[in-house]
Amino acid sequence: MATLRPLFPDTLLPGYPLQCPKVQSPSSPLRAKFWFYVHEKILKPISNFYVRYYGINCRMGIFPLPFGLFLKSHDQIREQEAMAMNLARAMGIPAPIAPSYGSVGTDDNIFTLPSILMTRVPGKDISQYPKGAINLDIVKEDLIKIIVRMRSFGSPWGDAVCGVDGGMVSGLYIPDYLISGGANESAFYQNFRDVAMFTATHHTEKHKGYIAGAERLFSLPPHAIVFTHGDMQWHNILVTPDSHITGIVDWESAGWMPDYWEFTIPSLRRSFWEKFMTQDVARNVYQEEVTGHRFLFEAVGDFLYH
Repeated sequence: MATLRPLFPDTLLPGYPLQCPKVQSPSSPLRAKFWFYVHEKILKPISNFYVRYYGINCRMGIFPLPFGLFLKSHDQIREQEAMAMNLARAMGIPAPIAPSYGSVGTDDNIFTLPSILMTRVPGKDISQYPKGAINLDIVKEDLIKIIVRMRSFGSPWGDAVCGVDGGMVSGLYIPDYLISGGANESAFYQNFRDVAMFTATHHTEKHKGYIAGAERLFSLPPHAIVFTHGDMQWHNILVTPDSHITGIVDWESAGWMPDYWEFTIPSLRRSFWEKFMTQDVARNVYQEEVTGHRFLFEAVGDFLYH
């Protein structure tokens, strides 16, 4: 069977599909526990001192460190985020590098949160600049180049819709934050039907309408399975004052997904960025998918992670 090409972009790197760089293996329990204690007992105290000394403001769950490093630590951290960043870097994408992942496994609780050590990338996210300060035409051209590169690599997991490691798919718009992938796109959709109980008899007429809309998405022709960031929102794109992209961050929703996914996820948040991604970048090739994914979002809303 011929390899499906994504609807966007028109051209990919010569030699498509390129062989995907090797996906790193998950840490052994012993290695993960070792790094957990390094992060917890050494790096977090250093970060606390560093932040106080320099008066740094930081988000909850983010622990800045000297030498261009920081820790990310909260209850939804999974090693797959570190694996996705490192895979993206191997593909030539401007993502952070993740040297280590720390966890105590099944003992994780509010006092033993998993964590990832990663490098900082230069620039600020687009939302931090005053309105009109960033030239979105330059951002668009850089982003298209990045997406071309991401989509030029074949999946090591064949037709499967899955996480970067071949396992579960995660993300804010995924039921319960985690859902089983599928051997192909159709199997992945069936998991949505099962989790959200599409066949239940107690649905309201309004909810039945959402399900019908989702089914129209599910009935579209098969899509190419491509490496996907999964949350390509403007606050996850770092740029310099001259508007060029210096980094893509927050890879926790990354995986091998249908090619529309990168563009329909931003459309679930109604903002200028929705139009930028679906119309300016992708040139409206995913309009049916955008409509269908909005119905799917409503259909599974009660099962999303809050």
